Amino acid sequence: QTPEVAFQDVSLHFGEFLSDFLGDILSPIQEVLEPIQPIIDILTYPLPIISDLAGQPFTMLDLAKYIPGGVADAEPWIRSAIGIIDLINSINISEGTDLVIELGDIVFSGGDVSTDFDLRWPTGDTSHANSLPSDPFQALEDAGNFIVRSIDEIRSDINSDSQGAQFLTTVEAIGGGIQFPIWEQPTSALGLLFGKDVDLIKYVMPTLKVEFSYRQSFGPVWAVPPVMVNIGGRLGAEVNLAFGYDTRGIRRFIADGYDLADLGDLAYGFYIDDRVVDGQDQPEARLYGELGAGASVTAYVAEIGAEGGIFAQILLDINDPNDDGKFYLDEFGDLCSPLCLFDFSGQLGAYLKVFWKIDLWLFSIGDEYTLVRITLLNFDIPCCPVPPNLAVLDKDTGILTLNVGDRGDQRNAGRGEIDEDYVITAVGPGKVKVEAFGKKQYFGSDEDGWVTTIVGDAGDGNDSIVVEGNPVDQNGEYIPVEFYGGSGNDKLVGGAGNDKLFGNAGSDEIDGGAGDDLIYAHDSSSQGSGSPYEILTGGLGNDRIYGGGGSDSIHAGEGDDYVYGGKGNDTIYGGEGSDHIFGGEGIDRLIGEQGDDYIYGGADMDIVSGGDQSDELYGDSVAGVYDSTATNIYGDPVTTRDNMDLLFGDGYSFDLLYQYDRIHADEIITDFLDELYPFRDYLPGFVKEEIEKSFTSEEPFLEPGGDQIYGQGGDDLLFGDPLYRSESEWTPQANILMGGIGADLIVGGKSADTIYGEDDAGNSSPDPNLDGDKIFALDGDDTINAGTGNDTVFAYGGRDTVHGGEGADQIFGGTEDDIIYGDAGRDVITGEAGNDELHGGTEGDTIRGQEGNDTIYGDAGDDYLFGNAGQDTIFGGIGADYILGGYQRDIIYGEDNTGAHSSNPMADSDTIYGGTG
Repeated sequence: QTPEVAFQDVSLHFGEFLSDFLGDILSPIQEVLEPIQPIIDILTYPLPIISDLAGQPFTMLDLAKYIPGGVADAEPWIRSAIGIIDLINSINISEGTDLVIELGDIVFSGGDVSTDFDLRWPTGDTSHANSLPSDPFQALEDAGNFIVRSIDEIRSDINSDSQGAQFLTTVEAIGGGIQFPIWEQPTSALGLLFGKDVDLIKYVMPTLKVEFSYRQSFGPVWAVPPVMVNIGGRLGAEVNLAFGYDTRGIRRFIADGYDLADLGDLAYGFYIDDRVVDGQDQPEARLYGELGAGASVTAYVAEIGAEGGIFAQILLDINDPNDDGKFYLDEFGDLCSPLCLFDFSGQLGAYLKVFWKIDLWLFSIGDEYTLVRITLLNFDIPCCPVPPNLAVLDKDTGILTLNVGDRGDQRNAGRGEIDEDYVITAVGPGKVKVEAFGKKQYFGSDEDGWVTTIVGDAGDGNDSIVVEGNPVDQNGEYIPVEFYGGSGNDKLVGGAGNDKLFGNAGSDEIDGGAGDDLIYAHDSSSQGSGSPYEILTGGLGNDRIYGGGGSDSIHAGEGDDYVYGGKGNDTIYGGEGSDHIFGGEGIDRLIGEQGDDYIYGGADMDIVSGGDQSDELYGDSVAGVYDSTATNIYGDPVTTRDNMDLLFGDGYSFDLLYQYDRIHADEIITDFLDELYPFRDYLPGFVKEEIEKSFTSEEPFLEPGGDQIYGQGGDDLLFGDPLYRSESEWTPQANILMGGIGADLIVGGKSADTIYGEDDAGNSSPDPNLDGDKIFALDGDDTINAGTGNDTVFAYGGRDTVHGGEGADQIFGGTEDDIIYGDAGRDVITGEAGNDELHGGTEGDTIRGQEGNDTIYGDAGDDYLFGNAGQDTIFGGIGADYILGGYQRDIIYGEDNTGAHSSNPMADSDTIYGGTG
């Protein structure tokens, strides 16, 4: 036979239940109620005369039943409250009893307990043996392991004891509101053996309902048929409350070791019941009202009419913090305010109804029909504000995700707001403070995990997400952030970590802060359609910045940065460090500032300034210079070279003249144009306009460096040094300037520059007329190769060497001893001051020695050679030359000093004038 294991005769000692439980609990209540006992006595005292006439006691409480207007509805509730007080007063808690109530048995069966019986699975089904049941007590009840006595059997046991019988009589007199589940539902009592909290006593008060109504008719306002105007309304309240005491407080007192100092633990068992009906939480109180107006037609005893109005109700629901259906007294202390015992909600609506009534004097009949009843507004007002949830920290990964954008409905603050303003502040290693919508939260702890990364996608709206104080993780490393602005005009500010910041759509302001940041005006796959502006700042660190499709203002900051302007008319400042700057499409202004910079103007006309130190400047772009991300965003760089660019090796004056303030603007413009007088007529009109607007900045002057400047395609303006600066304030450096294809304006500066009208490989346009460059060497011993095209070259100061190259060139030597070669083409060469060496080249040239003892070679072609002032030596060369010695003592040869001549004597017929001297 299979053995059986059971707990038999599980019992409740009724005497101890009355004396120890009810005694300890009800004694304090008696003391509290003692001051109102006189009021209770008045309400229940028999009224004289009326009681005599009625032949039985008639109290004020009985009288309340006959008072109209809602007082009668309250009478059951008042009587029940008095009844519970009578119960408390009637219990003789000083006496004891030996009564023991048997509740039932717990029997385990269904298997051989010596082998495979498992208490977790009392039915013997072990198919779920890898997990525990969520409620072992419920599992036993479902398995039919409880054998309990009926309620009638238990009541019979209680009645067998005098004190028990008295107790039951008092309870029955009150009505069904008071309950003792421990013997009325014996199964629940058996749950004590499984550590469950069991209701010991529960009191459900009768519904308290009070309602007042008012209706008044005026008129008739119309005679035939008589039309009455009606107004009316009603106001009411309904309360449903239940109270109880369970073993929660007793269990806590036992857990504390029965210490009398912890006797207050017993109070943790008192609770207010949070009503639940059919699984739905119900309000404990309801206030409601209506206000209406209408009209009716009367005919003798009959009336028919219509009425419309508004209605409202306010619901009060127990604020149950953990939704366990019970609001314990100790939970009251956790509320943010004592007034927050209830959560408030309600409705506001409107109605329209018709009605009829027939008054038959002794009684009346009638009815009403609601045509429309709609809710206009639902509201929910939790008294205690819900704690903010501004972000969520993943304990395992350390990723702090801001509740912005699509996650905004989770933050319990700024509900419905799309313009989000978040500030994240460093508090300590791995710990930050998040502030938004007037709320703040702290993240980072041993219990919840430490912050290692911060992310947020702001989505729609004009948002701001700012990091302050440079947060660090537990290892002291700067915390990186990854923010997306979304659509709208956003502001994103990173910390000192290696951040990723995406502006997305809209005109955004982005600051990477310190760290090696990735900054995207739009995103990593597109530059966007072109916002009106973007303001991007890299800050300290080696940043990569990708501009958008609009006109961006970018400050790369300190560090070796890569900056891409993209489409639009961009302004880019490289800052300190060796930067790579790519203007992209659009009319860009690119300033390298400090460091050895590489700057590529890109498509369209650009203004490029190298700034300090040795820079490489390109008016356009070249293939293969974009990184993979830039290629993904913008495509391959545009290398078409057909636009004018302005390139300055060390700074430019079109937007600002570094060394002056605006007070001296007129003086500077005059002096500036005076210095440029030989070539100011060659400046395009828009450049002249820029010059006149350029005296509004007080930025510091940048020290010049030895630059490499490449105009590439288009008609470019290249400047090796600042256009206007006192020589005592800086030391000029040697530059390399290459105009490239196009008619360029090249100003070499005041050091020993190397200048190419085209490039150092001799590349040129197929049409020489398109490559006519204007070249100004200024001071320094310069080397100039004008290249193809009809060029104009001003060598100015320094011992310059000039090659005119192909084309009809105009070459001016300057103040010192220059060497000038006209090369191919009918050139005009002027030596100016100094002892110059001038070569005409292969065609008929015009050469003027001017001041100084010059040596002039006509070379091939029919040349016009003028010694002018000074003791000159002139060689006519091959061809029919016209030679004029000029002033002072000259030496003139019809051919050259080797005797070379043409095979046709008539072709070498020279005309020679010795001149004075």
